[in-house]
Amino acid sequence: SVTACVMASTAPAGADAATGADLARRAGDRRVHSVCLLHIANDLARAGKTDSALAVYAEAIAERRRTRERARVAWVLHWRGLMLRGIGAYGDARRDLLEAVAEGEASQELAATGFALGHLADISLRVGDLSSGAQYANRAIGIFEQLGDDYGLTFGRLLEGDLALAAGNRDHARAAYEAALVASRPGGFGLAIMSSHVRLAYVALAGGDWDLAERELGLAGAAARATGLT
Repeated sequence: SVTACVMASTAPAGADAATGADLARRAGDRRVHSVCLLHIANDLARAGKTDSALAVYAEAIAERRRTRERARVAWVLHWRGLMLRGIGAYGDARRDLLEAVAEGEASQELAATGFALGHLADISLRVGDLSSGAQYANRAIGIFEQLGDDYGLTFGRLLEGDLALAAGNRDHARAAYEAALVASRPGGFGLAIMSSHVRLAYVALAGGDWDLAERELGLAGAAARATGLT
């Protein structure tokens, strides 16, 4: 069960994580214990059990601080911040995500840093702070380019486009969405491909180009079908 817990990623860990956490706790293995706690917390968050998830995230963070694994602290803070953003607790989410960035930078855990910056950009977009959002998105994009992470880069480019569109800069938004398409195709990220085409259709509509909007929506539909979303 401990092995199953360690090998799990973001998929629901279920009983394996709970059993693994208990075995690791009794064995005094704080590293494995903290990994299992993170999966338990993520499962609780996905199930909408916010209070329980917060308690387990806090326990996971405490364990990882005891083992002085700042990279792992960054990831737990990132996931807790993501959950808090999802329930609209933007202030608390921002606090966690900023700390995740600091811990990620200190430990050179660039992926955690990049995703935390991306979620900070998303929060900034939601609250109308477009200038800060653009800065966060640009930093995230730079990290994902450095890592060669197409998934992260797609995420960052879509955020860049959304922020530009919110600021009224359709040309910048179009370029960002086209860049997201380029980044998403090698990995076949179907949902991102569909979303990029939908966004490009919106930009075309905003500019009065109905023919282009129709073509983009057709491409979005094709991506949805290819991905099994329809």
